[in-house]
Amino acid sequence: MTVSRLLTAFGRWSTVGRFWLAKWYGYGMSRAALLLDLDGLLIDTERMVLAAFNAAADELGCSLSPTLFHSLIGRTSRDSEVLLRRAFLDDDVSIRSFRTLTQANYERDLAANGIQLMPGADELLTFLEAAGIRFACATSTARKRAWWKLERAGIAHRFHTLVGGDEVDEGKPAPDIFLEAAVRVKAAPERCIVLEDSLNGIRAAAAAGMTAIMVPDLIEPDAEARGIAYAIAADLHEARRIVKTLIG
Repeated sequence: MTVSRLLTAFGRWSTVGRFWLAKWYGYGMSRAALLLDLDGLLIDTERMVLAAFNAAADELGCSLSPTLFHSLIGRTSRDSEVLLRRAFLDDDVSIRSFRTLTQANYERDLAANGIQLMPGADELLTFLEAAGIRFACATSTARKRAWWKLERAGIAHRFHTLVGGDEVDEGKPAPDIFLEAAVRVKAAPERCIVLEDSLNGIRAAAAAGMTAIMVPDLIEPDAEARGIAYAIAADLHEARRIVKTLIG
């Protein structure tokens, strides 16, 4: 039986199970690949979410710690819900109101200003394409929404592979998203380089056994991030140079 048929037959397996099945069969995994986060890494949307988050809190007259928002960065919507429930003491009405206001504020900002690429994103993708390096978008954002963002940013046509947070069992900081992306681009984890802006993403990359490069956006790297990451890049221009050195 071919690997592709095995993967199809066991498509309901956990991401980790699917990965080890593919690796056991040596599914073309010797080549390097780059796995890219989306929000705050390729596209400049985290500031928009933060503004929407703070505006919603102001409208509801509630005080939310900045550390709460930081803890949500890089997480799936279902994992974020757990953290919000703790912050709102399981008050369903307040949680729904906060989510509704935040989303409305965010959508207005998107409609008015569109989605801009982060500095160096276009040059990074051009380098990967020219060098023939396989790459994928590996994001906590749900798949359909992630494709929509890529389209709005004008780079959807450059991606052949995307893994959304709704396609795996556990979101970042668990390794599932990156392991699933590795299966889809046919690369072993030790041959994958991950570019991430969040601590949760760096943790996920490390848990997957991959080389992590942090490109900070809203959160400056702390001691933990610096201990996990192979390198801290100021922007995607610097990240591209580091990737070029690593891959050769």
